[in-house]
Amino acid sequence: MRDLTDAEQHVLDLLAEAWQGALELPGGHPADSPEMVHHLHAAQNIILARPAVEQQNDARDKGLPESDQPNHRTALFS
Repeated sequence: MRDLTDAEQHVLDLLAEAWQGALELPGGHPADSPEMVHHLHAAQNIILARPAVEQQNDARDKGLPESDQPNHRTALFS
């Protein structure tokens, strides 16, 4: 599976910066931090999954039989 592209890594860095910036905001509701963490993690998961999704799509597009296509477990943990 491929590594993250520079652009994907940049997006992850921006998400980390967003979290640091959010921590510096004054006031806010006590539920804001956990909710912000939840949504930032969701965005990170989307970016981090891109290489696995791309591998899965490439196998499908090449017409490999389903038994030869990487499944989610092999794509994520190989």
